[in-house]
Amino acid sequence: MPTNIIVPRELWPRRSDWTGIVIEVYKEEGDPVALGETLVDVEIEKAVIAIDSPINGVVDKVYVSKGDKIGPNTILLSIREE
Repeated sequence: MPTNIIVPRELWPRRSDWTGIVIEVYKEEGDPVALGETLVDVEIEKAVIAIDSPINGVVDKVYVSKGDKIGPNTILLSIREE
């Protein structure tokens, strides 16, 4: 079962009306991923947060693109362990 990668709620600003912007997506579907590798950069309140992989595996599905506006707990991509 794939693991969904999201922007952790604790990194999100306290204001509920704010949206983040996907600055860069480094992986495509089928790409291998190593533990700790940066997958996506998200700008949140003038700070860019690197979202890293919590597991080794392969990108199963990418749900966002560069420039997308997102909210907390948005699924960015999913990874299946191998």
